[in-house]
Amino acid sequence: MNRVCVVCFSGVLAVNGSLDFERCREYYLSLEGTRGKSTLSDITMVIINITDVNDNTPVFGQGDYSADVSEDLSPGDVVMQVTAIDLDGPLNNLVQYSISSGDPHGQFSIDPRSGEVIVRATLDREEV
Repeated sequence: MNRVCVVCFSGVLAVNGSLDFERCREYYLSLEGTRGKSTLSDITMVIINITDVNDNTPVFGQGDYSADVSEDLSPGDVVMQVTAIDLDGPLNNLVQYSISSGDPHGQFSIDPRSGEVIVRATLDREEV
């Protein structure tokens, strides 16, 4: 499907549908200019570079993560690592992790870049 069209006589390039950086990053157009019914014409190349916008949400590698954790883990020990991907281009696909709920005592933290869930405080099964 052609995403870009040329408006006759004015030479204006118009978008003829939605553009998506993740599907096509560049368009190479060969344009021909003629005058009336003349056989005289010229051809030029137009390159359209699509810039990415942050239009995709991160998606975790699995729906739910679960880990059995021993109460003798020490602060700083890694419990697990979660991963998510973002289909946006390189400027918009960096995922930052945070704990949004479920840890009222602040016993865990998550590395915002790696997704490692880390013990932050001494764990005591009787107090949870």
